[in-house]
Amino acid sequence: MSNNKSKVYITQTLLNSWQYVLSSDADKVQDAYNDFINTLNKIHTPPNFFMERGIQFEQDCVDGKVEVISDLIKGGVFQATGTKVIDVDNVEVLLYGKLDCLKAGIIYDIKRVSKYETPKYFNSYQHHLYMELIPEAIAFTYLINDGEQTYIETYRRDEVKPMAPVIHHFFNWLKERNLFGVFQEKWKSKEKEK
Repeated sequence: MSNNKSKVYITQTLLNSWQYVLSSDADKVQDAYNDFINTLNKIHTPPNFFMERGIQFEQDCVDGKVEVISDLIKGGVFQATGTKVIDVDNVEVLLYGKLDCLKAGIIYDIKRVSKYETPKYFNSYQHHLYMELIPEAIAFTYLINDGEQTYIETYRRDEVKPMAPVIHHFFNWLKERNLFGVFQEKWKSKEKEK
């Protein structure tokens, strides 16, 4: 790709923060928008109880302490980094993600939630982005635990959409709100490529 193009990177966290704005009810849209602006500007917020609980739960799964999930991920590759460069609107976009676990062609993502309602992650961009990062993967499986039970939510390759049209829509949304410059500055691609 040519060197005169702008280079940025995108994570599922940024896309999901944007998606939350688009899908929020009118009474929650301002809070969702404020959260998105913080994510866009990379304003670090200290981990809250739920984040810390999720981090500890994931470690317990890796350590073999959680029924069902620990057995499914045993022998997998943990915290692998996936990257892929695509061109969107003459911008080089580095798709970037850290996988909880990759095993036998399946990407596993571990979630600790307070309440589960199916399909909880249907609208998430995570499985779409990660399946594009790992072209050999046949499926993406969320392993979701509510403290009592484990739920499994799987998306096959034929159920995911390519990221370029999503990012094109994201870019247009940013431009309509005069936020594209902020995005280019804060999400400039550095040395994230493998």
